[in-house]
Amino acid sequence: MMKMAPNITTKTKLIASFCVLASVIVAVILLSTSSAKSKPNYLFKKHASSEIYALVNGKEIKGSEVDSGIEADLFDLEQKIFDLRMEKLQAIVFRELVQTSVEKKNNALLDEDEFFVKFILKERSVSSQDIEEFIKENNIPEASVNNEMKERVRKYLDDGNRREAVTQWLAEKTKKSPVEIYFKRPKRPWFNMENNQGSSSSLILEGSSNAKVSVVVFVDYQCSFSAKAVRVIKDIRDRYGKKVQLLIQNYPLPFHQYAKEAAMASFCANEQGSEEFEKMFFYLFKKQSELSRELIKGAGESLGLKESMYEECLLQKRFSKELAQSIAFGEKLGIKATPVFFVNGQMIRGVYASDLFFDVINEELSK
Repeated sequence: MMKMAPNITTKTKLIASFCVLASVIVAVILLSTSSAKSKPNYLFKKHASSEIYALVNGKEIKGSEVDSGIEADLFDLEQKIFDLRMEKLQAIVFRELVQTSVEKKNNALLDEDEFFVKFILKERSVSSQDIEEFIKENNIPEASVNNEMKERVRKYLDDGNRREAVTQWLAEKTKKSPVEIYFKRPKRPWFNMENNQGSSSSLILEGSSNAKVSVVVFVDYQCSFSAKAVRVIKDIRDRYGKKVQLLIQNYPLPFHQYAKEAAMASFCANEQGSEEFEKMFFYLFKKQSELSRELIKGAGESLGLKESMYEECLLQKRFSKELAQSIAFGEKLGIKATPVFFVNGQMIRGVYASDLFFDVINEELSK
């Protein structure tokens, strides 16, 4: 039996979560700690229609009513089940193909682990230079770098090498003989975004309304996870250019002190042009750890905007109506955290590897 049981579904793994409304956390705590002496009398039965979820006082309750507002939560749970199945299935597929390959080599002295090292992993190894580059790229403080830390980095990189090797080997083995899968991939929740198209609350970062694919991103400039979404946004721009329209919706969360002021700054910059908005968008996230009222006010000068026009806009809160519209739009969509992406209406909550977004965009472009 092989010692290695690789998980090769890394594309769907969550890289970063999202900033969540405190009220949601409080609600969960209250629900989990409540205790009742008696419980409602529920009788679980099968109905002739899958659309009907319950019967109360003779009135049928439809599934669409029950699921409304929790579509994204349901999808996340369904996706976890799907990922578990895929992880187990791919491990079985991997073992089966390795076993077949070992038999074809007709070498009784070669077991499956040895086959993996010799024919799959091959010469992949982690060097000291790889470790140093990883530490540098991830801005790990020098004070934290020691032998124990380097060993953890080495194991992390080695695991990455193994995953990549397995993925490439499986891709080659299944290229001409694809594995048929008979359980369904969960569908992402879809929301109608057309009602907000052309709204002054949407700020255009890239592309036009003629683009076949629209990506709407709800962000909070003080949310660290929204800051991580910037990498994904840049990757989408680099790959697709004007084929994809990128729209930013401001969704400042109430517990972030300067989020609303930063959102107002983005509107005020946009008043002076799309290039000015783009500069402000990336600047605010770059300076997130230093965000303050003074920094936001001085951003106009730092970015070469018309200072008096920018400062007057901030002082008058000129775009309060548009900001309120953006927040109301997010609330209508059931958004409780940032960032949230909508690819032609398909919701993606949180930050994932860019490949996941590419897959959804490619699918929409091919339609």
